[in-house]
Amino acid sequence: MIHALWERHPVRLGETVVVQGSGPVGLAAAGLAQLAGARVVLVGGPPPRLAMARAAGIGDDHIEVVESGDVAGALDAVLAITQGRGADLVIECTGVPDAVEQGTRKSSLFRSP
Repeated sequence: MIHALWERHPVRLGETVVVQGSGPVGLAAAGLAQLAGARVVLVGGPPPRLAMARAAGIGDDHIEVVESGDVAGALDAVLAITQGRGADLVIECTGVPDAVEQGTRKSSLFRSP
């Protein structure tokens, strides 16, 4: 994760980063992006894990999708949080094929050109 955020796409101050997944790798990615100065939207679950992340100060916004199953709603929530612009960077940390597709489609979480 450090290699990806340092060499592949350095996170810049003021960027919006969506992290898909709230497991150990996702929380590490969210924390590193936040330390770099990004606004971090953490998409994952279950609710107790997101509550723990919130209590630890990891992520600026938290969207639960594990128990709710509302993946489409997560896209709407990210667009609402970013006033329709989407994210500068999406980091997929779930291993779920649908998350990969959602995070890489131009019409999804990424910032519109």
